[in-house]
Amino acid sequence: MYDITSWSSFTNVLSWMDSISEHGSPLIKIALVAHKIDLEDDRQVSVEEGQKLAETYNCLFFEASSRAGKNCAKVFNMLAQEIKKAKDESNYIKAHNSMPATEASRRILAENDLNSSGSQSRGKTSCCAR
Repeated sequence: MYDITSWSSFTNVLSWMDSISEHGSPLIKIALVAHKIDLEDDRQVSVEEGQKLAETYNCLFFEASSRAGKNCAKVFNMLAQEIKKAKDESNYIKAHNSMPATEASRRILAENDLNSSGSQSRGKTSCCAR
């Protein structure tokens, strides 16, 4: 999170992101939030600069104002959805990597076993020999 009215708070994000990259999981979901958008007249960091930084670090990007109550809930809801999506994808991959062989794959394995034992009985040692 950085303050749109403070360039130094925006540049501090760089060191925070380096820290997250160094110590965090590569699967972590991050939201970059530009806050105090109710102080538009004092803005020092453009929307485009914030978006570009978020793209650089593959983050979600939001502009928000707690004073005006703008986008605060949206930040947390979207981040929660992204975390759930990543968790679901991770669980899907784990489930499919540990899934037992299907009947079709069992047949293929059995046929390969028969073919390889038949090749060996004819004195052929190559797996591709017929």
